[in-house]
Amino acid sequence: GGARIEGGALVLDGKGSFVSTAPLETHLREKTLEAWVRLDGLQQQGGGVISVQDLSGATFDAIVFAEQEKRHWMSGSNGFTRTQSFQGQPEKEAKERFVHVAMVYASDGTVTGYREGKLYGKPYKSDGPFHFRSGDAQVLFGNRHGEPDGQHLLKGRIDRAALHARALSAEEIAATASDNPNFITEADRQAVLTEAERLSETK
Repeated sequence: GGARIEGGALVLDGKGSFVSTAPLETHLREKTLEAWVRLDGLQQQGGGVISVQDLSGATFDAIVFAEQEKRHWMSGSNGFTRTQSFQGQPEKEAKERFVHVAMVYASDGTVTGYREGKLYGKPYKSDGPFHFRSGDAQVLFGNRHGEPDGQHLLKGRIDRAALHARALSAEEIAATASDNPNFITEADRQAVLTEAERLSETK
């Protein structure tokens, strides 16, 4: 539908352009969605930035802009079954520059939003996460879910995006938002220490 790459970013017109991937080759339950996105106007409502959906398009989880609350980021889902308000601040800057937005879906159903590496509003408990089956799920960019009608489509640019097959920690979200290529988590660091080194740190 006219989606194109310009200056390294995916350009979406909000009318019919989007990207869909081939089916995922792994099961997916807990996950993290993240994207660096710039919007062509803050008055648009309901466009999906990055989504995971089943191949029918009926079941999905997505980073969505302003579907329920004007200028607010939300975690979209089919029939709002896993959607609640984060009670975050209205978006003011995404028209002028790329902003980093992430949604983390934990195994206990907790959904946490982040903006620019910092907590966006408050996490909430959903009845998820939904189990997307291998071979029956795909990723969308610029389309909330299903058929690309005007209420599902995003108008703007996506510089980068990622799907992680696990729930990233707040520390990891802060690092990926800051583009630090040398970041390692405390858990990773502890994993390579010897028992003697761990004991010396506790003294």
